[in-house]
Amino acid sequence: MIRFLSIVLPLVCLLLTIEQCASVRLITVSERNLNEADSLFSSGDYLHAKIAYTKIRDIEQDSNIVQEAQYKLGYLNVFYNNPYGDWEEALREFTRYQSRFPLGRRADEINSWVTILHTIESYQDGYNSSFTQAKDLKNRTSDEVKKVNTLMEGMLKCATIKDSLSNEVNFLSRKVKDMEELILKVQKIGSH
Repeated sequence: MIRFLSIVLPLVCLLLTIEQCASVRLITVSERNLNEADSLFSSGDYLHAKIAYTKIRDIEQDSNIVQEAQYKLGYLNVFYNNPYGDWEEALREFTRYQSRFPLGRRADEINSWVTILHTIESYQDGYNSSFTQAKDLKNRTSDEVKKVNTLMEGMLKCATIKDSLSNEVNFLSRKVKDMEELILKVQKIGSH
């Protein structure tokens, strides 16, 4: 029995070890590179994560790994906590994914991101246009206010001049009356 156990026990251990080894999957260099890039991204090192994902996208041959790196290059730029994010660059990266992997495993998610980014871009264009129009309107309003102020000043000057001329006309009218009265007196004296 001891002899039996001395033979069977090592065989059982060997079989268990082989089974455990068989369940362990070795990762490829491409997967390791992607894991390292993901670690950089998770730790908040967005600039180095971007470099790592770009390198994977441009060098690796494994389509699934390249797809994931391409997706992450877009996602990295829309990630809420990334101070270096750029929506225009995200749109370029997601569009690149769409053209390279139209049926890729993240195609639906990419399509949603592209729609969202186009909507944001359209909103931004509309906002910029509205802001420019408001600024132009403000400038025009300012110019119109200046013109109205100039007209008001002119009207006040005209009113002042009119009052001055009116006073002069009244003065001259009194002088003319005085002269007419004087002429009438002179004529009366001359006719006597």
